[in-house]
Amino acid sequence: MSPKIDWNEFSDSPKSQELSPPGNYHVEVADCEERTSAAGNTYFNVRMKDLESGRSLCFDIIMLSGKGLGMGLSKLKQLGFDKSDDEIVAAALVGRRAWVCLKEDTYEGNTRLVVDISAKGSSVGYWHEDTPPGEEGKKDPIDLEDAPF
Repeated sequence: MSPKIDWNEFSDSPKSQELSPPGNYHVEVADCEERTSAAGNTYFNVRMKDLESGRSLCFDIIMLSGKGLGMGLSKLKQLGFDKSDDEIVAAALVGRRAWVCLKEDTYEGNTRLVVDISAKGSSVGYWHEDTPPGEEGKKDPIDLEDAPF
């Protein structure tokens, strides 16, 4: 049986084909696939969509082994996973939300948005959904009535 195609998701207007501007976005993982690199390392390939507009913004790689494992774990943490999640399947990422910083990158003549892993205040370009960019490090005000002095 062939998959059903939803043509409502397609628009050939020039405006719909424009690249979104670089910046911080509140995103949701729309799709996720587990893959293996040529070097034999496992990773998730995720597609992120903007929660405000519903548009697809970018793809990102979340490494699960090899040299990029530390960055991959940081991304998973910002998506709400923790040490108790020792087995994560690709489908578990779909619907997860976070904030990401995106920048333009040109590869082989094509410009696209990619996660800016060096974005100030981020964890490899990601922030937890509950801590938008600019909110990290801010604490609730101290209630001086509870102070022991």
